[in-house]
Amino acid sequence: MSTGFSSLYYTDCLPGQGLRGGGGFQFQAVSAGVGHDEMALVQRSSLYEAPSAWMRERRPVEEYPPSLTHVADGVFATARGIYLGAEASGAREGNQFTHAVTTADPDAYGEVRPAQLWDAPWWVETPAPTTQCEPVPAAPEHGPWGRDAVREWVLGKPDGQEWLTALLSALDRVGGPGGKRIVFVAEDAADVLGWLTAGTLLLPQNRALRISFRVFATSPQYSRHDVIALHPDWAGSYAEVRRDDEFVVLNLVSGERSEVAPTEAAAHWVPRFLRHDPYDVVDAVEWADGSARTRGEPEDVGDRVAGCVVTLGEEADGPAAGAALATWLAAAPVESVEDYRTELVAAALAGERRGVAGCSTARCGVTAFRSASRPPCGTSCSSPR
Repeated sequence: MSTGFSSLYYTDCLPGQGLRGGGGFQFQAVSAGVGHDEMALVQRSSLYEAPSAWMRERRPVEEYPPSLTHVADGVFATARGIYLGAEASGAREGNQFTHAVTTADPDAYGEVRPAQLWDAPWWVETPAPTTQCEPVPAAPEHGPWGRDAVREWVLGKPDGQEWLTALLSALDRVGGPGGKRIVFVAEDAADVLGWLTAGTLLLPQNRALRISFRVFATSPQYSRHDVIALHPDWAGSYAEVRRDDEFVVLNLVSGERSEVAPTEAAAHWVPRFLRHDPYDVVDAVEWADGSARTRGEPEDVGDRVAGCVVTLGEEADGPAAGAALATWLAAAPVESVEDYRTELVAAALAGERRGVAGCSTARCGVTAFRSASRPPCGTSCSSPR
């Protein structure tokens, strides 16, 4: 069972208020067991960034948007920050308060994606009475972006399915060949985190936790997060969707976005997320990922079709899906799918009845599945029946 999260508070301190003893910006309090590596990671990647131009204008504190960041570098760190205005001494602008949570255990997040922690009720906004603060339990309560809520929100957006497909395709490529970083331009952090929640719910949790983001960033050239959000006041040329040689740009203010070729996974999962129970679809995403990792191979269409058969009660919806499921059946470790034998065999044979061409690929795959061996004619056989 996960031990949960450590907590760290960072702000401008009066002498004697923080861990260093003296005054100035520092960690004001941490929970028991927090080490130097966690503090260093939070300090370099997760602290609230206040726009200097706004500070020079002395804008009201309430105009500064809260932030949410997430990184994975040896440990996972998710942090919420707010702007406070005057420093602890009252001498000048620039004070902020960041509450970060860290863990080395991915299971601490439970089924929650980091973007769902936006506006969660347990974030702290004021210093602790001492230099020690409370940890946060595992499986933390999320904010307003639950699965049902974000699904309905995307459905209510103009071209919501197309935008989510583009975002998921970009997220799917992060860290891989041809992958690009992603820039959101938005006035409201909640909108960015809504899209990020929807996109990362359709990634397996183990991959979603490794997508880093900063909402908002003030210096995109220095931020190495996979996803950054920029307020239009300081986005500059980064708001241009034609800047897609370096970034995938999703401008929520202008309604424009970079063109993104859909990945097979995005084309598969997004329509299902928007028309089925989102809890079942997220379960199907995890099931397909678990199937691929059991085989020790990259996820393919067979894993996705099998996941939908098992969790959504689907049948193979055409020749290609039927053939993919049959091929998957021929190679699947029997012990990993034995509980779903009936449903998977029936779905593969239904795909055959819908017109699988060439040899009886579905029947070959089913035979191999039942005998835990490769089909004698091979799963790509093209000889006549």
